Amino acid sequence: MNKKNKILIIGSSHPSSLETMYYKAFKHLEFENVILKDFNITSNLSLKRVLISLSLDKNLYRKNIINFFNNYQNYFDLVIVFKGMELDKETLFKLKTVSPSSKWLNIYTDDPFNINSKSSSNKNILDCISFYDFYCTWSKNIKRKIDKIIGSKAIYLPFAFDSLVKFKNNFYLD
Repeated sequence: MNKKNKILIIGSSHPSSLETMYYKAFKHLEFENVILKDFNITSNLSLKRVLISLSLDKNLYRKNIINFFNNYQNYFDLVIVFKGMELDKETLFKLKTVSPSSKWLNIYTDDPFNINSKSSSNKNILDCISFYDFYCTWSKNIKRKIDKIIGSKAIYLPFAFDSLVKFKNNFYLD
């Protein structure tokens, strides 16, 4: 990958999120055009609960991401989505239409086939697996299942230690 490639990372911008760690790693490797974009409407938990109760959170998220891509038509070479539980087939289709030359990569940190757990997966995830050019998973078993859906575009990407991340030691041993 060329360090001048334009990369968009979609996910949480929280300082300890995996997305932020990837962003910092790209910057450390001197990639010039990397953007981390959090399309969540608010970080205020009370407001977020109200939006969820009114079923507005996903609709506003999708509207934000579509507007963003309409302003950056075909700009990004690589779009990295972390999980993407808020994205549905219709939204992904619109995004790929305005950005047809972009390669789309999903880094899925849970089991996409575990739709019984609301925090692990949902129907959108299963419906959208084939929309991605590449799909990364931490599990060889999950990789084999994804391979059956999208061919050899699934990538085994195990979790690892990142020496660039500095954690504050809050633990005291007696």
